[in-house]
Amino acid sequence: DSFIVKAEPTRDADVSLLIFTEQFGLLHAVAKSARQVKSKLRPSLQSLSFSSISLVKGREVWRITSAKKHISLHDKRLPIAYKSMLARILLFVERFCPRETREQQIFENLKDLSGFIFKREADKNTAGMTSTENIESIELIFAIKTLYELGYVTLVPEIEDCIKKTFSEEIIKSVNDPLLRRKIKQIIEKGIAESHL
Repeated sequence: DSFIVKAEPTRDADVSLLIFTEQFGLLHAVAKSARQVKSKLRPSLQSLSFSSISLVKGREVWRITSAKKHISLHDKRLPIAYKSMLARILLFVERFCPRETREQQIFENLKDLSGFIFKREADKNTAGMTSTENIESIELIFAIKTLYELGYVTLVPEIEDCIKKTFSEEIIKSVNDPLLRRKIKQIIEKGIAESHL
């Protein structure tokens, strides 16, 4: 299972991808001839998609041999606020996660967040969750979870629920509290500074 962070054309009809995988973490891969109209890979390798991908390690690069798309941020049913937020979160993963290092919990957190978002949309239960305040809270929660898993943030009582619990409306709304939000932002800023990334 993989989140496709970026997919860019290269050479005649190839695609160069940056993917965040469950087994190998963040890595670059190439899909040969994937931009050809007849390619079976093409529909499943869009950027900002969640797909099952088969990979083979070559001498220099990973090569994609098959792919099956599960969800895509290009889904028209998804509110633009969610699309933008999830795109920013994938860029956060790209910035901080080391290459080819398995980060199982960060991957699970990303799956948990995506599942939460898509379930709410399927249930038509997005009322209030796409507000600017709630979107920022979701991003703060994911950021602090990620920095904690990478060792840039120390667990303190104020942020324990954000780090340990799965994404839920209750957790998101708790971060809307001005004092907790300010504390989380301070911890994230310190973690980012210590990461030197």
